[in-house]
Amino acid sequence: MIDNDHGIVMDFNGQKSQQDISIVFIIIHQIVDNIVEEARFVENQLEKFNELNTEFIKEILPKLYHDISRDLIQRISCDRSEFDANGCTKPAAIKFEFIESLLNNYIKQKLDRNRAELDSIITLLIRNIPGEKQVASIYFLQKIIHYLLRFYMDGHGYRQQQPSLDGDQQRIQLLFETMSGWINSINVVGIKYHLTGQLLDIFLDLLQKLSINYVDEINYFYINTVLQRSVSMSLTQQLAPCLQPSKTSTKMFIKMYKLIGSRLNHHQQQQQQHLSSPSQTIFVLLSKFDVATWLQQSQLTDEQRIDLLQCLFECFTYFGPNPSDDHLVIYDLYRKHLQDIILYRFPIFMGNILSNMLFGMNEQQLAP
Repeated sequence: MIDNDHGIVMDFNGQKSQQDISIVFIIIHQIVDNIVEEARFVENQLEKFNELNTEFIKEILPKLYHDISRDLIQRISCDRSEFDANGCTKPAAIKFEFIESLLNNYIKQKLDRNRAELDSIITLLIRNIPGEKQVASIYFLQKIIHYLLRFYMDGHGYRQQQPSLDGDQQRIQLLFETMSGWINSINVVGIKYHLTGQLLDIFLDLLQKLSINYVDEINYFYINTVLQRSVSMSLTQQLAPCLQPSKTSTKMFIKMYKLIGSRLNHHQQQQQQHLSSPSQTIFVLLSKFDVATWLQQSQLTDEQRIDLLQCLFECFTYFGPNPSDDHLVIYDLYRKHLQDIILYRFPIFMGNILSNMLFGMNEQQLAP
């Protein structure tokens, strides 16, 4: 590692030294690239396997044999008996008609090629996957992550004694920006390949441990990454359990709530030529917000509760007077949050609620 004056990291002996944390990121980025490259290769092989299997089922198996109509005539000689000398005048002819299935030699050649390619893919995946380089990369990543964790955990304690808020935020934001790219790489190839799933688990474990000191920043990172990176539903379901909005500060809780709500503004997003987040993704994220419990927190002020109420009504306007069927589950979840606010110290907030409702219906922005 190269000496410089930009920051403090842990070296591989666990001691603090003047090193650039970006070098550690570069190493991890190379590890991610190695695993993602193999994941793409595996995905390509599985796609070929699926294509060959589809070809076998639809193109080869139904045409492997072709039918030919045949007939067989069996003649039986006339056997006159002494009891009926005139009973048989000529031999009997019996005709048998049947279908014979013959092997199509051209299709048989396609079958042999198909089977050979299937066997080649299976052998390749069994013998060479995972590669030695990728296995070593995962092992090395598990080791280096500890030093990355200690850099932020020990550095956080050091900066609490000698505060430097701007520097602290810059360091953690650098991690989040880099981590977002890593997660996006995993999102592109998916988590079906077990090493990409293991890679994701390592990153989530790091973030979970860092959340002790950076609970606000990491919860916001999860939501922002899912929404901005258009994360797949399968990956969203992996990230969602890590969300703990109720443990964040009041300001961050409202900020994240507003961030999710802003994704419902379809008209504004279309004007900016941005795609809105799928309704399932928004529902999964929004369901992590326990508004009823949050309202009970003693450190909250009524102004902050009203701030959340205003955000809630702004979200209602995004649905318009006729919410689409695709967004009804989200709409019902927002209605549940409104009910939580109504029931909290009823009827203290009813004046604000009725005012917002009447204004929204008068402007034809709210459903009846």
